[in-house]
Amino acid sequence: MVKRKGLFDNAEYILLRTIIHLNSINLLNKMNSQNEAEIGNYLSLILSDKACASVILRIAGKVPIPSSYVDKAMEHLKNEKDFFSLARLALDVGRPERAIEAYLMEPAHPDLAAKIAEDSGDYKKGIEIWDSFGYPDRAISLAGRSNSPDLIKLGVQIAERNKRYLDGARLARKIGDEENSRILYTKEVESCIESKRYAEAVGIIEEAGINEPSPEILTQAGLELKIKKHYEEAAKLFAKAGSHDEARELYIKQIELFETERKFDDASVLADILGMKDRAEAYRAIQKLI
Repeated sequence: MVKRKGLFDNAEYILLRTIIHLNSINLLNKMNSQNEAEIGNYLSLILSDKACASVILRIAGKVPIPSSYVDKAMEHLKNEKDFFSLARLALDVGRPERAIEAYLMEPAHPDLAAKIAEDSGDYKKGIEIWDSFGYPDRAISLAGRSNSPDLIKLGVQIAERNKRYLDGARLARKIGDEENSRILYTKEVESCIESKRYAEAVGIIEEAGINEPSPEILTQAGLELKIKKHYEEAAKLFAKAGSHDEARELYIKQIELFETERKFDDASVLADILGMKDRAEAYRAIQKLI
């Protein structure tokens, strides 16, 4: 057989490049050299982008890698839609913004992206990620943890836009914006009353410290708690509203509930408060026998 000119030389070249390629991968996976140029020389001998990216993923963060090879590996991983590997590589080489970008590609993982933003100190980016992906509670919470007046203001805006008035009021108060805080507390109270959550409304009014709950709201809140059999709490609200007879009846109901639950110590304390000395003594006697 007559050998065609150049065929053997070409095959020999391919075989030689393959051996060099494999040896380079093996050396890079094992080496701990801190010489960036040396690492670059070995990377230049690897034949495929896929193999090069795979090696860089293994050695990133352990040895210095020329930025051009990192960029090339990132581009390959992006084209392959291997966003988790892209994010890991970006973190290993100190590029958190690229990791965030990778986690926001479809299918997005806003939780991972926001955590990287927070861990890298970019609270604003984290807040924007949570907000844009429909997690206002997390955006508001992160704004509150930032201790930055500007970011807390952003949190207030997100809270108001999403009708999280109580969260917004608390954030506004945190930075001394009492006027906005009062407005948002008022909106939350109005929302509670509109949805007949009177007991919650009373708690918010007291927290806000703006004014005293009206007797009407106190009475409605008391009735709400009475239905739930929270008699002692309901009694306090009726007493505050000036309905002392109703309050006493509810305190007696609470004593009877304590009796049913065999909480005789609690029953005796409440009976003492109501001036029911004999009943209180009876409960104490029973408690001693238990």
